[in-house]
Amino acid sequence: MLLFFSIENSLDNFSHVGGLGILVRDLFLEFKKKEKEAIFFSILPLKRSKVEISENKIEEKYEEKILTPEYCYNFQTNWYPVRACINIFPGGTQKTKAIFVTLENNEEWLKNYALYREKDHGQIIFVRYVFYLAVKKYLEENHIYPTVIHINESDTILFFFLPIEFEINSFKIYHSHTPLPIGHKTISKEVLESLLPRKMINFLEVGFQNGKVNLGKVAAHYADKIITVSKLHERITKERIYPQYRDKITSVTNGINIEEWLGDEIKKLYDEKIPG
Repeated sequence: MLLFFSIENSLDNFSHVGGLGILVRDLFLEFKKKEKEAIFFSILPLKRSKVEISENKIEEKYEEKILTPEYCYNFQTNWYPVRACINIFPGGTQKTKAIFVTLENNEEWLKNYALYREKDHGQIIFVRYVFYLAVKKYLEENHIYPTVIHINESDTILFFFLPIEFEINSFKIYHSHTPLPIGHKTISKEVLESLLPRKMINFLEVGFQNGKVNLGKVAAHYADKIITVSKLHERITKERIYPQYRDKITSVTNGINIEEWLGDEIKKLYDEKIPG
C-alpha cells in the first residue's frame, strides 16, 4: 500500500491549485487508471480565497466549503483542542483513493486563515501536526499500514514518523520540487518543543541548526530515496543542498495525465488518425 502525502491536491475545486496540486491530481488519475493500490492524503482549507477585480479595486473574498465528512476526531493538543475530519473524494475507486483532511477550531487565528495565508511558524506546524494526527487515527482504525510513504515536499515530513509509531518498515520517498528555501521550510525549535511530543522532537533533531529545524534536511536524512524534478535540480541538490545524501538522490521529470490535459479537438484528431 502506497500512501502519498501533499499539502496540495487540485482534485477538489476548493484545494490549492498550484503546480504541486495539479501534479498530485495527475498522479492520482494515473494510479486510478492503472488500478494501483494507493491513498492520496491532502489538507483542505476551511475557506477558499477568491480574488475579484472591479473598478480598479482588488478584493479578496472567502467562500465556505460544504463538506460531508466520513470520520471526525477530537484532539487535545498542547495548544488548543481541535477537531479534524476525514473527507473521502467521491471520484476514487476501491484501490485508489483520495482523502482530504479538514481542521475545525474555534480559535480565530486558525479559522480565519486559508491554508496558504500562514503567517507564522506556529500555524504552519500546528496545521501539519493535526493533519498527521487525523491520518494516523484513520489508518489505525482501518488497519492500514503502508509499505511505501511518499511525501510531496518537506511540508509533510511528520509522516515519515509513521513507521516508528506503527513499528513497521516502510520505504520512504522524499519528492523535492525546488532547491529554493520555500521547498525546505525551517521552523523554530521553541515552537516545535511547545507543541510536539518529545519522541517526535527527537525524530526531528537531525534537522536542528541555529535554533530552527530544517524540514528538508530531516526528510533527506530519513528518506530511502530523494526524487528531484530534473537533471539540473538533481545536480544542484547533490552538490549544494544535501551532498551528504547524494547516493540517495535521483531525478524524474514531472509528467502529466494525457487524457486530462488534451483538448477535445486534439483527442478527436488522434482518434481519427492513430489506430487503436
